[in-house]
Amino acid sequence: MKNLAKIERFVGSVKFAVIIVLAFAAYLTYGTFIESLYNTDYANRLVYKSIPFMLLQLAMFLSIFIATTLRFPYKKRLLGFYVLHLGLLLLFVGSFVTYIVGVDGNMELFPNTPTRTVKLPKYQLVIKDLNSQKQYISDLPYTPDEINLDKTFKELKLQSYYPFAKLEREWVKSNMESTRSSHYLLKNENFTQDFLLSSHPDSEAKASINLGPLNIHYLPRTLANCFDSVEGQPNELSGYILWDINSDQCFRPDSSNSKIETNQSSQEILVFRYNNQEHVFIPGVSPLPVERNTFQIQANSPMRIFSKKLFEKRPHLFAFGDKVAYYDKDEQKWFAEEVNSSEPTPLPWMGFEISLIKDSLDTYPTKRPVFSPPKANKNRIHAVQVRYNDELVWATNQAAARIGNYEVLIRPEQIKVPFQINLERFNMDKDPGTQNPASYESYVNVFDGKDSRYQKVFMNNPLDFDQFTFYQASYFPLESGLYGSVFSVNYDPGRFLKYLGSLLLVLGSFWHFYIRNRKWKWLKA
Repeated sequence: MKNLAKIERFVGSVKFAVIIVLAFAAYLTYGTFIESLYNTDYANRLVYKSIPFMLLQLAMFLSIFIATTLRFPYKKRLLGFYVLHLGLLLLFVGSFVTYIVGVDGNMELFPNTPTRTVKLPKYQLVIKDLNSQKQYISDLPYTPDEINLDKTFKELKLQSYYPFAKLEREWVKSNMESTRSSHYLLKNENFTQDFLLSSHPDSEAKASINLGPLNIHYLPRTLANCFDSVEGQPNELSGYILWDINSDQCFRPDSSNSKIETNQSSQEILVFRYNNQEHVFIPGVSPLPVERNTFQIQANSPMRIFSKKLFEKRPHLFAFGDKVAYYDKDEQKWFAEEVNSSEPTPLPWMGFEISLIKDSLDTYPTKRPVFSPPKANKNRIHAVQVRYNDELVWATNQAAARIGNYEVLIRPEQIKVPFQINLERFNMDKDPGTQNPASYESYVNVFDGKDSRYQKVFMNNPLDFDQFTFYQASYFPLESGLYGSVFSVNYDPGRFLKYLGSLLLVLGSFWHFYIRNRKWKWLKA
C-alpha cells in the first residue's frame, strides 16, 4: 500500500505533470512537422493515433485526475483549481468519446443519385468468391509502415500490405506465346514522348494509343512485310492485306489470285483464292470472310482482311516491334521501315523521329506497387500482395485483382447514415481567363424517410442534419461533362463535453490565477 501511495503521489505531482506536458508538446511538434512534410493520414497513423501517443494522453488524464483527488476533501480556496482540472478531464473524456464512436470521413455525390454511404480513412480487404458470389471483408492494419499480414484465406495467402505505395514499371516474364511488347521514343525539336505498346492482356500498355493527332497501332510482326508499297502492283488491289492467323502469314492480293466485285448495295467485295479455296470479303463490313451466297460472316475462319485505305487520310503509325509502317501523303505510298535504338527513324510528320528503346517477346511491362511514404501533394495507393499456388498478384484500392476463383480489392471502410442525400445541381465559378475554380457549391436534397430539406452547401455554409455536419470539400469531373461533389462528413458526439470542458478550463484558469490572487492582495491591503 505504501508503494501504491508513493506512485499515486508521484503521478499526481507537479514534476510528473511537467514531464508529461513537455512530452505531449514534443509529440505535437513532431506530428505537425510530419503532417506538413507528408499528409494528415500519414501523421495520424504515425503520431496522433499511434499507441505511444494514446498512452501519453492516458498518462496525462491520470495525472490530472489523481492531482485533483489528492486535494480532497473540498477546500474553498481551491475552487478555481477544481474547475480548471474538471475542464481538462472533460476535454479528455470528450475526445475519447469522439475517437471511439465519432465519424470523420467523406461522401461522394453523383448527380441525381441518392446516397447514404460515408467512406472512412480506414481500409478493408474485400475477397469475393466468384463461384458462390459471397464476399469476405477484413480490416487492414492502421499502420504507417509496410507490414507482412501473414494470413491465409482458403487457398489464398495474404502477404505484404503497403498502406502507402506508388506504382513503378516492371518488365515481368510472360507465360503466353505469341505476345510482344515494345518501348518507343517519339521526338522532334519541340516534343519528346516515350510510350509503351503490348499485345499481352495483363500489360499496363495497350495495343493502340493516341498522341495528339497521331494514332499509333500495335500489330503482329508478320504484317509488317505486307505494308510497304510494291511497284507495279495493280492499284485496285494494293490497299488490302490478307492474314492467315493459323500460319501467321500475310498476303497482298493481286490480279493473279484475287478480284474485286461490287454487290447490289455498291459495296466492294474482294474474292481471294488461297490453298485452293475461295475466300470472300466485304472490307467495309467486317475483317472476317463471308459466305458467298448468303453473305453471312464466317466467325470460325482463320482469314482476316485489313484495308490500308482507311488509314491514309489522317496520321497513323503502325508498330510491329522492330519495324514501323506509315503512309506518306507527299509520296502517296506506304513505307515499312526498320526501327532501332542506335539511329532514329524519320517519320513524315513535322520532323518527328522514332527510336526503339526495348523490344521483348518473353516479357511485358506492368506496374508493381512499391512502398513509398506520401509526400505532400502526391497521391499514394494502398496495396496487398496475394499468392495463389505459384501465382502472385497485387490488389490495390485503384484496381481489383483476379486470382484463381477470387477477386480481391481494397476499399475504404464504409458506414451508412440514417438518411440519403441527393445532388441536384453543382455550380462552379472560375477565375476570369483561366480554368482555375474560384468557388463551387452544391445544391442537395436530404431525405430521412419522413421529411426532406433542400439546401445550398458551399465553403462556409455546411449542412447540419441529424447530428452530422457536411462540408463542401472538393469535386470531380464526369465523362458526361457534369461534376460530382465531395463532402467531408463529421459526427462528433463528444463535442458538448469538449465545449463544456473548454469553458470550465477558461473559467477555472481565470479564477485560479487572477481572481484568487486579487482577493489575497485585497486582504493583505
